[in-house]
Amino acid sequence: ALHPDDLGRVTEVWRAAVRAKRNYEIEYRIRRHDGEYRHFLVRGVPVCNEDGSIREWGGTCIDITEREKSEEAARQINAELERRTAALEKANKDLEASRLAALNLMDDAIEARRKAEQVSAELERVSESLILAQQSAGAGTWDWDMTTGRLQWSPELFRLFGLDPASAQATFDVWRAVILPEDREAASARIERAIEQHTRLVNEYRAVLPSGEVRWINALGDTTYGADGKPVRMAGICLDITDRKRAEDALRISNS
Repeated sequence: ALHPDDLGRVTEVWRAAVRAKRNYEIEYRIRRHDGEYRHFLVRGVPVCNEDGSIREWGGTCIDITEREKSEEAARQINAELERRTAALEKANKDLEASRLAALNLMDDAIEARRKAEQVSAELERVSESLILAQQSAGAGTWDWDMTTGRLQWSPELFRLFGLDPASAQATFDVWRAVILPEDREAASARIERAIEQHTRLVNEYRAVLPSGEVRWINALGDTTYGADGKPVRMAGICLDITDRKRAEDALRISNS
C-alpha cells in the first residue's frame, strides 16, 4: 500500500500523465508485507495506438530504499563535515590558544571523511544494483545530443543489441546495422517524423543480434527544442518486447 503522505501526489502525477499521454517519473513509498515502507523510483511510458489512444503503459519500478538511506547518510556526513570545517577554521585563527582543540577537530574531520568514502562506495554499489535492475527488465536508455551529433547508450542498451559496451560505439551506423534490413527505412522515418511533428517517438523494429537471434525492440523517446524551435536533444528508453510480440502472434494464430 502507498504511504498516506504520498497518495495525493502520486494520484496527481498519474492523472496528469494519462491526460497528457506523456511519460512520468516519480518516487514514492510502498509498505512491504512486513510493514516496512520501501522507496521506489517509478518511470512510466505510454504506448499509443495509431489513433492516439493509450494502449498500454511500459516502464520500470526500482527499489531505491538503500540509495535513499545512503544519500541521507551522505547528507548528514557532509553537513557534519561543513560544521567541523567551520569550527576548524575558527580554531586556526587562534592556533596558539586552541592547538589541542584544533588537533582533535582534525582527527574528527579525518574520521568523517573516511565515513564519507564508505558512503560513496555504498552509493556505487547501489548504482550497480540499478544497472542490474535495468538488465533484468530488458531495458536500456539512450541520449542523442543533436547539437554535437553525439549519441550515448547505457551499457544495458549495448547488451540489448548483443554488443559489447567495452568495444562497440554508440553511432547511428551501428544502430542501423543492428536493425533488420526491411525495418531500417521505417524506423529512421519514425524518428524524423517525431522530430518534425514535435510528437513523442514510438518506434518498433526488429534487431538482429550477432548470434542471429531476432529481437523486437520498442523505442520510446522525447525531443527537446531550443528557444528558436530547433531540436537540440532526444532521449528515451528501448524495451525488449519480443515475448509480448510472440504472445500476440500466438493469440492471432489461435483465433484464426
